[in-house]
Amino acid sequence: CLVNVFNPRILDASIRDVTGCLSDVQKADVLLHALQHLPSEGFRIVMENAIQSFLQVSGVPPADVARALLLRAKTRLAAGYRTSAQQGQLHACP
Repeated sequence: CLVNVFNPRILDASIRDVTGCLSDVQKADVLLHALQHLPSEGFRIVMENAIQSFLQVSGVPPADVARALLLRAKTRLAAGYRTSAQQGQLHACP
């Protein structure tokens, strides 16, 4: 009988080790792929910082730059809707 013991730190370390062997453009590709798995709500700062880093990498294909910009816009739009909804609740009549 095999015991399945999963340690997420090993997975994190493996991801770090593998990406450490990649070129900057390849790392940017991995980053963009990973960002597409994050929900647009609740991760705005992480998304903003990651996309800013992505956009600073030279040699990234223009199509990937466009995907990153669309992802950032989607995240900002979701954050704007939340802010508007919260402001609407604050100004609602009792």
